[in-house]
Amino acid sequence: MLESKRFEVKEGLKITLPYEVQANSVSIRGLEEATTAAEGKFAVAITAAAANTDGKTEITLNAADATVGDEIRVSYHRRVVDAHRVIVRNTSTTAKGALAMHFPVYSDGGSCEDANLKGWLHIYYYRVRVTQTPGINASYKSAQTFGLTFSVIDPQRADGRTYEWSYEPLDADGNIVVKSDASEVDWG
Repeated sequence: MLESKRFEVKEGLKITLPYEVQANSVSIRGLEEATTAAEGKFAVAITAAAANTDGKTEITLNAADATVGDEIRVSYHRRVVDAHRVIVRNTSTTAKGALAMHFPVYSDGGSCEDANLKGWLHIYYYRVRVTQTPGINASYKSAQTFGLTFSVIDPQRADGRTYEWSYEPLDADGNIVVKSDASEVDWG
């Protein structure tokens, strides 16, 4: 997945992405990726996800290019681990599979800045059927919106569930708040 976000430069002139990225996919405007950080260059160290651990990526900058506290936009290809993928071919009549959606939840409805991110809403449908091929409304005068139509299918689970919603709250530093009981989650 191609993503682009602003990250704060921390001590040691480092930026830590809390997930694994694809090798050689990190891009910072005006700088070039290299094996070691130097003027005009940054270094990338990728830690792959392992059993019971998430991957991460650490970017090291040079003092000539950044200082602690700076915010720098980083573009990268995020590596999605253990993903479920539905591939629709022109020979497929309909495709079936699971669907996971992730929506950011902000503390202020009018501001979608990273500083106002207070959690993530995850919706997981156990079984869906794609009923229409994705399409692009190509008009150069308006923003592009991609559409995908699907219908929820009874997954025939023993517990009778069709889908689930979960909320993952974040603390002020952007870390996941671990709760012992789902009833403790503040949905406000």
